[in-house]
Amino acid sequence: MATPNYKVKVVCRVRPFLKHESPDTSVQRYSNTGAVVLIVEGLGGSREMQLEIFQNDVRPLVEHVFGGLDATIFAYGVTGSGKTHTMQGADIDPGIIPRTVRLLFEKRRRSKKSVEFKVSYMEIYKESVFDLFIPRDLVGFSVQSPAGLPIREDGSRNIFVANLSEVCIAFH
Repeated sequence: MATPNYKVKVVCRVRPFLKHESPDTSVQRYSNTGAVVLIVEGLGGSREMQLEIFQNDVRPLVEHVFGGLDATIFAYGVTGSGKTHTMQGADIDPGIIPRTVRLLFEKRRRSKKSVEFKVSYMEIYKESVFDLFIPRDLVGFSVQSPAGLPIREDGSRNIFVANLSEVCIAFH
């Protein structure tokens, strides 16, 4: 399996304009062939967009994870821009997370290796980091304060989020 020739790939999903918004032609759609940055606009609908983003940009990462590499999916945007929908989706329109988990289980079933995955899920909101594996109503009963989790640097200058949950998904 070839490793990608890039360390960071940026994919921009642009939600369709709402009825009360004025169209803006400053964002154009480009082909993703050989491009590091892909701006997606005006696909047939949410389902097609969810599937295209998964197939083109997330599925290849799963291949690299099975090759021993780490992968991060980072959704960024203003409130209401579609980050949660892109990541979680809905029952009839699954997002990145359910599609990725399904693919991991499918690939594991076909593999003879013992595989262990560690998964974290966080939100950065107003310069605070929140662990999304901890329900908000339990924040007072956990290591996560209402102000969020602290960002730290270890002795090797690696940046990490202190006390961020890592959920282990083990296959044997």
